[in-house]
Amino acid sequence: PSLQTISLGHTSLQRGRAPATAVYLAQLTNLCRLSLFANAIQEDAANTLCDELAHLTTLDSFTFSHNMATAEVGCRLPSFIQQNSAQLVHLQLSTCGLQEFMPYISDAIVDCIHLCVLDISGNGIFCTPADLLSVTACPVRLLGDVISCKLKQLRYLNVRHNVLRDMGIEILFQSIVGNILEAKAANNGADPHLCYGGLPVLLDDNYMTSSTSIMEVLAPVLQNVTQISGVMNHFSASFLLSVVQCLNAHSNHSVQGIAFSGLFAGEMGVHHNHGPVSQAFCHHIVYSQTNLRVLLLQYSGLRATELGVIADALKAPACKLQLLQELKRQGNSLGGPAVFNLAVALETHSHLKSLEMGETGAGNAGCTALLQLLPQIPTLCLLDIQQNQANIGTLHIGKILLQLSDNRINKLRIKVHNNLNLKHAMQRLHAAYSSVFAPPNHTTEQSFADTLMPCLLYTSPSPRDGLL
Repeated sequence: PSLQTISLGHTSLQRGRAPATAVYLAQLTNLCRLSLFANAIQEDAANTLCDELAHLTTLDSFTFSHNMATAEVGCRLPSFIQQNSAQLVHLQLSTCGLQEFMPYISDAIVDCIHLCVLDISGNGIFCTPADLLSVTACPVRLLGDVISCKLKQLRYLNVRHNVLRDMGIEILFQSIVGNILEAKAANNGADPHLCYGGLPVLLDDNYMTSSTSIMEVLAPVLQNVTQISGVMNHFSASFLLSVVQCLNAHSNHSVQGIAFSGLFAGEMGVHHNHGPVSQAFCHHIVYSQTNLRVLLLQYSGLRATELGVIADALKAPACKLQLLQELKRQGNSLGGPAVFNLAVALETHSHLKSLEMGETGAGNAGCTALLQLLPQIPTLCLLDIQQNQANIGTLHIGKILLQLSDNRINKLRIKVHNNLNLKHAMQRLHAAYSSVFAPPNHTTEQSFADTLMPCLLYTSPSPRDGLL
């Protein structure tokens, strides 16, 4: 009865299982956090589940994620949220097909005055330009009004993977920014409710274009913004340059992470005339951003010239990115010489933890230079060099790895998938070390051989998603 947290995922809540599960949940009178994710909730079980969940009124955190919401569940979720509204702080309703029920969800959270986290990502919430101009019929405007009027403590809003477009994003973040400014004005400039490390601006995959108005909306509270993520939109290089220029104009900002992939598409076209603008962005980002820890620009159309600007700037004494921890350039056509120059430039950046340079055309020279960063940067624990057509010898890799301690090997992950003989070289390396370093007592060399194979054949996708 004292159990406070239940996480139920990847199950099949069919007719025979749902009643027992629901009755059990209803008996947990002290339950505070309930997570239902990736469950196959069948239509005939939905009624029973909803009936029993109606007895739960003590939740402060509710997650309903990756469950395809039937009509019954979608209609009854709002009332369930409402009955827990007095103490609800965290609400995640992601990837469960709730686009038709968003007006009812908005009505339900009106009384959730303590809500700090709201995640409605991946629901296919679709807003046409005509919808956004409508004052009454637009679900985004309804939600924005609720945030402005009632959700004064909301500091985390995840609307990724919807179709909100520029205007829809602006409406929602205008509401949050207004609340932050109101709270500061009432407390002599201090925000008493700023929690979860600040305000993340998550704009991914929302059919946004080159609008700069979102930065104008955020400008008054950039000292509260921790990250800006606009992956899989249709931004141009000039838009990203305007983002950096806006950050430069507000030197007290707290943005530590920038993520934009699929960039520069609007200016590449037939003539590929985006070069000067994107080079200017690279120059600004390296020389002016002291707070930046994470910079993700995978699949962004960057070429060797832009990478050359970054590499040259990283070597300069005036470089401001000395605390960079995560750098991702995956999926850009850079070439071996450009990757080699970047690796040389990164040798002095001792805080780097993650470097992802897969699918960059690095070749042998580029991949070798990246591998040689491992002994030079003690904090580097993730190196992605997959799909670079590298054919590096076993002996060469072995010499590099022998410079690392056992503790370092245990923490290291190297992605080597689709690199001709590189993966096989890793396997031969393990076999060689196992036969050579096999003394009767357990020495350092033996433990090195034991830990080599599981740590270096890391070829599956990274489990991490997001910036921070």
